[in-house]
Amino acid sequence: MAKGQSEIVDTVIAVLFGVVVLITISATAYNLYNTQLSGEVENNLKQIGVGISNNIMKLYDTGKQSKYSPGTNQSAKLSEINLKLPSQVSGRNYEVIFVEANPIWIQISNISISGLSPASVITGPGAKIILRTTQTPKITVEQEIPNVDIPIQGKSENGLNSTLAYYRYSLNGAIKDKILIGSYDIIVDIVSVS
Repeated sequence: MAKGQSEIVDTVIAVLFGVVVLITISATAYNLYNTQLSGEVENNLKQIGVGISNNIMKLYDTGKQSKYSPGTNQSAKLSEINLKLPSQVSGRNYEVIFVEANPIWIQISNISISGLSPASVITGPGAKIILRTTQTPKITVEQEIPNVDIPIQGKSENGLNSTLAYYRYSLNGAIKDKILIGSYDIIVDIVSVS
C-alpha cells in the first residue's frame, strides 16, 4: 500500500472509531436520562395517588356520617374536595382514572386450567386509582383503596376537573352513595352488561 493510501485508511479508521465512541456515549447518556426520568415520573405518580387516596378517605368518612336522605329519583352532593393536581408530571401529560371495586377480580386471581394455575393475579377487590402518563415514557401506577365500600368513578386529565365529590342519590327508592372525580350532570349506574 502506498503512503497516501495508508494515511487515508488510518484517517477513516480514526473517524469511524470516533463515531462509534460518540454513538456509545450518546446512547449511554440517553439511557441514563430515560431511566432517571421514568423513575421520577413513577415516584411523582405514586405521590399523587397517595394524596388522592387520602382525600377519598376523608370524603368517604364525611359522606358516610351524613344522615341526609334525598327524595325519590333525586341526588345531592354531600361534600366535595378540590384537589390541587399538577398540570403535568415531570413535564409529561397524565390522567387519573377511578375504577370501582369489582368482585370478579378475586375470581380472576383463582383461575386454573386442568388443575394448573397458568398465571396468578393477586388483586384485592377494592377500588383503584390508576394514574398513567399519556406521553413517553409510558408509566402506569395503581393505588388501591380497599376500605371504600361505595363506587368511585371518573377521570381527570392533566389536573383538570379534579374535584372529588360525594353524592347520595335515590334511584326508585334505593339510597346509594358514589364518589366521583370531575363534573357530572347525571349519575348513572350500570346494572348489567350483556
